[in-house]
Formats: sequence, C-alpha cells, structure tokens
Amino acid sequence: MEYLGFFILLVMVLPSRCLTCWKCIGEWCSELDINDYRISKISCPQNSSCMKVYYKMHDNSSSLIESVTRGCSLGKCEDTSDKQYNYCLSQRRIYGIDGCALKSCCNNKDLCNSATSAFYTTVLNIYLLVILGTVVL
Repeated sequence: MEYLGFFILLVMVLPSRCLTCWKCIGEWCSELDINDYRISKISCPQNSSCMKVYYKMHDNSSSLIESVTRGCSLGKCEDTSDKQYNYCLSQRRIYGIDGCALKSCCNNKDLCNSATSAFYTTVLNIYLLVILGTVVL
C-alpha cells in the first residue's frame, strides 16, 4: 500500500507534458502514410486528447463524401460509439449540410491517433490496470 501512495505522489509532482498527435485532413488521411507531406505531428494543448474522426455525408448531387481528420481535441474528447454512428447513418440527412462522424479519442501516448480503432487502447488500459493492481496487492 505504501507503493501506491508513493506512485500517486510521484504522478502529482511530475510536470505534465503536452501530447503529440498526428494531424491531417482529407480523404487521403484514412491511410496514415507518415512519408506523405500532408501529414504532420503537432503538440496539443494541456488537457486535450489525440483524436481521429471519420466523417461521412452526401452532397447535393447524392454523391457520398468520406473524409478522415486526425488532430487534437479542444478539451475533453469523447468517443462516438458504433451504435450512435450507425443510428446517425440510418437517419434522414439534410444533403450538403449534415453528416455523421465516428470519433475515436486517446491520450495514453504520443501519436496514439494512428490506430484504426480504439480497441487496442482499451485492451492496453485494462492490461495495465490488472498489472498495477497485482503489484500493489
């Protein structure tokens, strides 16, 4: 139990640093090619997360427009569930104005918004909790 208190104190004393995330916008951003000149790394403000947003909408000619954005959140970032996203897709949309976004957020490491899903981040977090829980007990 002493180690847990020391660990919490250490985390509180250590200076927090900014998270570095991938930044890109556009259809080509779905495949993250780090050699592409249109993709860059950015430092995010304090208390923000890296995020990846997949956006889908129809334009006025009924063409499907799909785009991916990677970058930093402004403040707290909340994932969009598959259920919310699929519900949005099932609703009647106003063409040229409205669309649906599937957002994945992460703040566990630099450049974490390169993954195709938040599944791996969730599994890693659970694994770390189990390991830390075992060490503390």
